[in-house]
Amino acid sequence: IDGFVFALTLVPSIMLATAMIAVFEYYGAIRAATRVLNPILRPLMGLPGSTSLAIVASLQSTDAGAALTRALKDRGELTEDEVSIFATFQMTADAALGNFLATGVVFFTLKNAAGDLVVPTTIGVCLGIILLGFKLNLAVLFTQGIKCLPIAAVVVTLTIIVCYAIARKLGVDPMLAILTAGGTGICGAAAVMGLAGSIKVPEDKQDEKDNDVTMAVAIVAIMGTVFALLEIALGPLTGMTKDQLGITAGASLHEIAHAVAGGDAFGAVDIATIMKLSRVLMLVFAAIIIAIWWEKKHSEVQSTGKKTVAFPWFMLGFIGASIIGTFVPFVTSITPQLVDFAYIVLGMAMAALGINVNFKAIASKGKKPMLASFLTSILLMCFAAGVAMLFF
Repeated sequence: IDGFVFALTLVPSIMLATAMIAVFEYYGAIRAATRVLNPILRPLMGLPGSTSLAIVASLQSTDAGAALTRALKDRGELTEDEVSIFATFQMTADAALGNFLATGVVFFTLKNAAGDLVVPTTIGVCLGIILLGFKLNLAVLFTQGIKCLPIAAVVVTLTIIVCYAIARKLGVDPMLAILTAGGTGICGAAAVMGLAGSIKVPEDKQDEKDNDVTMAVAIVAIMGTVFALLEIALGPLTGMTKDQLGITAGASLHEIAHAVAGGDAFGAVDIATIMKLSRVLMLVFAAIIIAIWWEKKHSEVQSTGKKTVAFPWFMLGFIGASIIGTFVPFVTSITPQLVDFAYIVLGMAMAALGINVNFKAIASKGKKPMLASFLTSILLMCFAAGVAMLFF
C-alpha cells in the first residue's frame, strides 16, 4: 500500500515533464539548446546540447529528468553510451549538486572578487547555536533538573580538563585539543562549533582552524555513536535502575540525539534529556571561560594596544532564546520547528566547512585526538555511572 501511494505521488511530476517535452519541442527549444549548448556539454560530459533541459529538470526532480531522458532516447537524440553517461550523472553528481544547492550550503561558500566569503560560516554557526537555545527549557531545568545542574558543571569541567590534558600529552595542538575536549564534554558538534566561535586566530591560520573544527566534529560524532551503542548494549547488564541509566546516558553521551536514544532505550528518556540539557547549558560558561583562557595562553592575533577577548556574544542570544522558548506560549508551540531549523543551519555550516577541508591534514592529525576522546569517553562513562548510582 505504501509503495502504491508513493508511486501515485510521482504522477504529477512525470505528467509535467511529458507536457514540458511537448511544449519545448513545439517552440523549437530543444533544437536551440542543441546548437547553443552542444559545444559546452559535448566536451565536458560527452552529451549533446539537447540534454540541457533534462539536466536542469533532474536537479529538481529525478522523475522529471528520467521522463525527459526517455523522450530524448525514443526520438533518437541519445545513443546507448550517452544514455549510460546521463544515467550515471543523474544517480551520482545530480544528487550531490541538488542537495548542495537545495540545503543552502552554497550561501556559506560564495566569495567576492577579493576571495573573501560573502556570508562567513561563523554566521551560520552563531545562528544555529542561538536557535538551539529554544530546546533548553529553563523551567524544567531549574525544577525537575535542579540536581542535574551541579553534576553537569562537574562533568563538563572534568571532561574538558582531562581530555585536553590527554590530547596535549599525545602531542595534539592546543586548538584541536580544546575543540575535541569541548565536544566530548558538552554537546558534541554544536559545542565544537560554539567554542570555535570564541577563539580568534590570524587570517593565515583560518584554514587550519577550519580543518581542526571539521576534525573535532567528526571525532565527537564517531565517539558519540560508538558509546551510545555501547551503553545501550551494556546498560541492562549493570543492574542499575532506569533513572540511573538515563542519568548515565545524559551525563556521558556526546550529542543530544545520542542521549535521547540512550534514554529511550532504557525507558528513561525524560531524565536523560534533562541531564543532557544541563550539560548543554554549560556551553555558555565554557565558551566564555575558554575565550578568556585562549586569549591569555595561546592567542596569535596581533595586539592593537587594547587587550580584547573574543567574547561569544551569540551565547547571549542562546540564553535569550531559552528564556523566550520557556516563557512565551506562542513560541513554545513552534519550538520543535525552530530546533529542527537550528540543526539544518548548523548542518549547512558544517557542510560548508567540509567542502574546503584538507583531508590529508585530517588523516595525519586525526588519530591522536580521536584516541584522547576515546580514552576520556571511557572515563566519562564510568564517572557518570558512579554519580548516577550515588545520587539517584
